[in-house]
Parts: sequence; C-alpha cells; structure tokens
Amino acid sequence: MPTTIHQLPFSSPKIAPTQQTSLNTNKNDKRLYYTFNYVRFLILALSTICLSLTVGSSLAFNFTLICMEEDNTESVTSLPKFQKKREPLKEHLNSEDTKWQKDWLLSVVAVGTLLGTLPITWITEKLGIRWMVTVYGMLSSLATLLVPFASTLGFWTLLAVRVVQGFGVATSYVAMSTISEEWAPLSESGILTTELERRLIGDGKKQIFEADKNSGNVPYLRMLTDIVVWGILISNLGATFGNQIFNQLGPQYLSKALGMHPKNAGVLPEVSSRLAPNKTAEEWNRIFIGIAVSQVICTTFFNFTARVEPRPWTMEEDISKERINKNNLNEIII
Repeated sequence: MPTTIHQLPFSSPKIAPTQQTSLNTNKNDKRLYYTFNYVRFLILALSTICLSLTVGSSLAFNFTLICMEEDNTESVTSLPKFQKKREPLKEHLNSEDTKWQKDWLLSVVAVGTLLGTLPITWITEKLGIRWMVTVYGMLSSLATLLVPFASTLGFWTLLAVRVVQGFGVATSYVAMSTISEEWAPLSESGILTTELERRLIGDGKKQIFEADKNSGNVPYLRMLTDIVVWGILISNLGATFGNQIFNQLGPQYLSKALGMHPKNAGVLPEVSSRLAPNKTAEEWNRIFIGIAVSQVICTTFFNFTARVEPRPWTMEEDISKERINKNNLNEIII
C-alpha cells in the first residue's frame, strides 16, 4: 500500500496530529503517517547537547586552573627547564598577592548568570526560545574562544570575558521548562490538575480564563509582600546554595582533601575559596555541615509557609458581571 509521509512544522506539537489518519475509509486509499512523536526525542537530544556545551564552556577555565597548579602538573614539571613554556597567567594567579583575582575569575560567572537572567524573559517572549538559546549560546561560545586571548591582555579583560561566559548558564532553567512545556505530549501534560481548575471547568466558568485576552498589570508588590512567595524563594535559595557550593568546591575537595589526580577530580568546577584555605578535612567538614544546615532551615521555612490555595493576587478582582456575556456563558457550560 503506498504511503505518504507528511512533514510537520518544526513547532509546538500541541497543534499537530500524532496518530495515523486516513483521507477516506477505502482500504486502497493512501494512508498518512505522522512521524512527529519521534521528533521530540531529537529535540531532547539536541537541547541536552546544547545546554551541556553552554554550561560546560564556563567550566573549562575552572578545570584549567586545577591543571595549572605546579604540584599537580606532572607533565610540565618533569620537563627540563629549557623545554618549559613560560606561563604568565599561571605565575600571576599562583602568587600570594593575587589570590583574590583567581577567586574572582572563578566566581564571577555567577554574576554573569544573574545579569543574563534579567532580559531572558523578555527575549524569550519577543523572539522565542530558539533565538534566545542561539543568542546566549553564541555569546558564551565567543567568550570561551576569547579566553586565551583575553588572558594576555590582563586581569580585567579576562574578568569581563568570564562575565559573558556566565550568560549562557542563564539559559538552562528557562530552556528546560520551555522545551518541556512545548514538546511534551498532550497525554503527559497537565496530569496534576488543581481542585480550583476542576471546579471552574466543571461549573462552566471558562470565561475566567478567556474573558480578558489582554493581560493586566503584574502585581509585583503584592507578590513581594506575600509570605508564601518568600517561602518558595528561600527554599529554592537553599537548594541552589547547597548544589552550587559542591559544584564550585567539588574538584578542590576531591583533589586536595581526597588526594585524587586532577584528571579524575576535574569534572566539576573549582573555586579557591576562603571557606577551605588549608584544604584540611576539618574545614571541609564545616562546609558540608553548613550545607546541611542551610537545607534544613530553608526547607523548614517552606514547609510552614506553603499553601495549597491560590494566592489572592493570582485572581482578577476586576472581573465584574457586566464583562461576562450571559449568552456566551450558556454556550461554554460543560
């Protein structure tokens, strides 16, 4: 039986058919097969690779610093003096007077991530997720390419390049949520429906979602003064803090405290931090205890402030009876 494969638009699957269909009921008619269900796995692979490369580009410099340490660079220190290359950046950062510069070069990526987060919502809304990932990914890649050249120009130039590298890290959370929302099958989307939504749909009050197509002003002040919002922010702060601390200090812990070789310990970024200046087991014990305490405090705060009911500022208070057409209301009652 002849078969026709129809190309679907490379866009959200919510509007595309995902099952085999036919033009007519006759068995001899051509059948249409849509291969869309498998495209989402391609999107998953591509997005994973892109995000891994974008985040990894900011970590390459951290791994380089581990290998730059004189005690751990066996392949260089074992060479005769006349074969050794002069490394100004290594000599500069390893001196006692410029340790603060090394710390800043490692931690300033977080500043770039914060700055890159500010316009990311606007860019995604105006240009779309593809352009957002493309722009941020190109900036991060270009900055990574310029790191060796910037290191020859001085500390401040290299610091600025490291800030730009942090922009790419800002795409991770937004890209993960947006891609999952757009490409997840309808059968797997919205599995958990709140009790409020169920009652509204059951009562035929669809107009609450569609009465005003133009979105109103965002109640930022009411959001910032809501204890529930602060509970979510603080719990997320604690989770991110604990995760980032180990990500930043992980290679140093594996290399200094456990004595592992850099090629085995350099998977995660490292930060020469004052939290463990001597790299002793006692100092690392304090770091891990601090992480555990922060998790307990932030999670406890969230447990006491979390609410199941929607917050008052999430509902439109100005929806009045005159804005609801009774005729339309009768049509949409389920």
